[in-house]
Amino acid sequence: MEPHPFLTGFSRADESKPELVSGDSSSFIRLDDKGETFPTVEDLLKAIADEPLFGAVANAKYQPERNKKYLKVTVAILEIRKYLRGDEKSATTAAKKIEEWLSDGELLGDTLVAHQARVNLIKALKKAPKEKGIDEGVKAMLAALTKNYAPKAAEAKPAESAGEAKAKDAAAVLSEMTDAKLFGEKYSAYDAKRNKEYLDVTLAIMEVRKFVRGDASNPAAAQEKIAAWLNQYALLTDAVPHQARVNLVKALEGASGASEEWNKGVAAIVATLRAKYNPAPPEKPAEPDPPKETPKPEEKPAPEKPKEEPPKEGVPADKPKEAEKPKEAAKPKTLQASYAFTKFTFAAKDKREDTDLTLVKSVMALLRPAVDPLQTKDPEFELKCEMQIKINNETGEVVEVLIQDIKVKGKTSVEDIEGAFQNMAERFHARYRFKRGKEDKGPTTVIGIPLDFKKK
Repeated sequence: MEPHPFLTGFSRADESKPELVSGDSSSFIRLDDKGETFPTVEDLLKAIADEPLFGAVANAKYQPERNKKYLKVTVAILEIRKYLRGDEKSATTAAKKIEEWLSDGELLGDTLVAHQARVNLIKALKKAPKEKGIDEGVKAMLAALTKNYAPKAAEAKPAESAGEAKAKDAAAVLSEMTDAKLFGEKYSAYDAKRNKEYLDVTLAIMEVRKFVRGDASNPAAAQEKIAAWLNQYALLTDAVPHQARVNLVKALEGASGASEEWNKGVAAIVATLRAKYNPAPPEKPAEPDPPKETPKPEEKPAPEKPKEEPPKEGVPADKPKEAEKPKEAAKPKTLQASYAFTKFTFAAKDKREDTDLTLVKSVMALLRPAVDPLQTKDPEFELKCEMQIKINNETGEVVEVLIQDIKVKGKTSVEDIEGAFQNMAERFHARYRFKRGKEDKGPTTVIGIPLDFKKK
């Protein structure tokens, strides 16, 4: 199989790595037992090092909190490695630390970081080499990792009243906030315009998900985006975003997180969604009044023109002065809120072949030369933005590239910045040449890559 043309430099050695599947702006790992076992224990230990275990995006969030929020995860992983290296004769301690980690409700519901490590540990241990003296220990650790840690319902619990809703944690709320569930039968209509007419709806939903996942500590950004959406008459009265508004409220109602601040933030977002909005409809242009008949004025004889004296010999005649046209004041140009690259349609692949790490490295290396000329011209120029790449999970096709949350510093003109974005789009097209194929409408993953081009 040829490497995916969108990610040049990707080798076949990476094919054994876990594949990405859709997770609504996050990357999740598909649990898969296919593939050969590791030839040695050393190879197994390399597979459960921090970066391959968490992936590039999750590892960036894990490292600063490894001895704080994720301390139980860190201790469990260290005990697993100690057993595999032979520092411990029994896997009892490792299994116990795994259970302590997964019995923590907050860590169990952390789908972005802790869940990635759990799934990749299961995948790696299932490929552990046989007959190396670790079979029983690996079996015990797998049992601890795959055990169901969902909270059990209390016995003889009274039936809930009709108005009483079950409490939902962040993971449960996020599972109800996928695009397919929010828009239901109207998903196709939304997906066709998600980064055009429905861009403000898309941005609002993304900010709500960020707060629910814990990526944002303050709900203000989500509330601001929701207000921007619902204060537009066209979006407020459109049945497609209205469906998402109703289902967002349903998903967030009854949510109960690990902290009181999180619960208050969710309540504030629900209140913003429920608030009344009365944007004025667009005004229709007033019809002009029919012209009134006015009496014709009496015609007066035209005054005689003064006789022009012929020019004297040797003296040129004066040319009539042309009336000067008033100059229109040029309107200052401003940056758009976002820029979407042209949609890509490529030849289908058998499966996804990229990882977060290869994707981030490839994109940064590709886009850096588009920004360098601006920073050479203006040393104070800085550009921060978020690039979202929408990829088909089944074929590996890049469906769309969107740049948003654009922040700039320096004196560089809007035209030069837009020229850099155009350069980025041309680099995507020029570097990755694909055969045209029929567009595949399978499930997709949206991967967010923060871009930060600081001054040199």
